[in-house]
Amino acid sequence: FCTAVAFLAVVFALTTVSGVIMLLQRRAVGRYLIAAGAVVALLTYGGVFIAGARVAWIVHTLPLLPLASVALALHPATKRWLQG
Repeated sequence: FCTAVAFLAVVFALTTVSGVIMLLQRRAVGRYLIAAGAVVALLTYGGVFIAGARVAWIVHTLPLLPLASVALALHPATKRWLQG
């Protein structure tokens, strides 16, 4: 299980970092890499709770960050910025 979570963390990191770099270079595929990284982060977060982990209350707010990333990356204003 720990190996699977570590693999997902690496996938999340690679897609997010490369997505941010591509977004700053105004490449449209960066939006989708950020969204894919956020989905992997949410799946990893869900997997930890399926395994039965008990965490502090603040950890339950962490899915807001990937959800906000998806919302901002896929927002029409981001698409206009990439095209402009």
